[in-house]
Amino acid sequence: MLALGINKQLDLQSLFTQVMRDMSLRLGWFAERHVLQLAFILAVAAGGLILAMIAMRRLPVLQRNMRLAALGVCLVYTYVIIRAASFHHIDRFINSAILGARWNWVLEIGGIGIVAVGALRVLLARDRARV
Repeated sequence: MLALGINKQLDLQSLFTQVMRDMSLRLGWFAERHVLQLAFILAVAAGGLILAMIAMRRLPVLQRNMRLAALGVCLVYTYVIIRAASFHHIDRFINSAILGARWNWVLEIGGIGIVAVGALRVLLARDRARV
C-alpha cells in the first residue's frame, strides 16, 4: 500500500502512459494499439488473478483476515495497473455508474475497503486474544 501511495504522489501512471504512447508512435504500431491494449488488460487481469490464487495458497499460515487483506491488495494493484494504461474504452467503463457510484470508485475504494476490513479484523482478533 505504501508503493501505491508513492505512485499516487508521483503520478507514475501518467509517465508510464506517455512513455508507452511515445514508443508506439516511434515503432509504428500506434494504429494497432487497441489490440495491444486489450492484450495488456487481459494479461494484467490474469496476472492479478494468478497472484491472488498464489497468495491464497502460499499464505495458509496467515489468518483468514490477513489473507483477505492480501486479496484486497491484489485487487487494488490490478486495478491501478489497468487504470495506469488509461485506455479510452476502460475509461468509459470506469467512469460509468452502477447504483449512482462510478465504477472507478467501486473498484479502487472496494479494494482498499477489503484491505481495511481484513486489517481491522486482525486487530480485533488480537484484542480478543489478549482478554
